[in-house]
Amino acid sequence: MAKLMIYGASGYTGRMAAHYAKAAGTPLVLAGRSKETLAALAADLDVEYRVFGLDTPVAIDERFADVSVLLNCAGPFLRRSETVCTISTRLPNSTAIAWPKSSTTRRRLGEPC
Repeated sequence: MAKLMIYGASGYTGRMAAHYAKAAGTPLVLAGRSKETLAALAADLDVEYRVFGLDTPVAIDERFADVSVLLNCAGPFLRRSETVCTISTRLPNSTAIAWPKSSTTRRRLGEPC
């Protein structure tokens, strides 16, 4: 089964997505920049977590190696969605759901960045 990574999992939307994914039985990894918050949520849900920013391409690629679907819940959405979408295009068998706030930058699943 595909593994889902929720980037920005420690925020309000990310937490909701994580709880729903866990309840649905989805293989899940939480990610973001806040170690303490991610660790607490990961312990609560009994899932793994990864701490990293979106500014180091090599580190990013390593952390996404086993991820099939990436859900970006990190804001500000207009700044993060393009980065997350671009990252996903470099990885084999990955799909990003960037969730941008502006409908002018919204992309359908499978559309190029």
